[in-house]
Amino acid sequence: MQKQAGRQKLQQTDEMIGNAVSRCFGVASIGPQAAARHGLRALLKRRRFGQHGVRVYRQGSGLVVDLQIVLDHGRDISAVAHGVTNKVCYTAEQTTGLSVRRVNVFIDGMRGEG
Repeated sequence: MQKQAGRQKLQQTDEMIGNAVSRCFGVASIGPQAAARHGLRALLKRRRFGQHGVRVYRQGSGLVVDLQIVLDHGRDISAVAHGVTNKVCYTAEQTTGLSVRRVNVFIDGMRGEG
């Protein structure tokens, strides 16, 4: 019963992180739908993400978060990834009370101009 509650909490965290990241500056879209629209790279690599492009799992006493995003064209990749990482850490720690050990940001493409 306790494991089920823990899984449900992580699933809710996935959704909250996805919503927060989608509002970050420079993020065009998030999730497997984004990869399908912007190229097959993520599909070919067979990454396993949730339906929202976010995967949260426990590692030791903390969390690890994997993200799959597409950026807006012309944005500084490093700056966007740093902002996304900070937003993920804050959201996950506020939601679960656990520390975030690592955030892996997979940038699957850039949305072009026009």
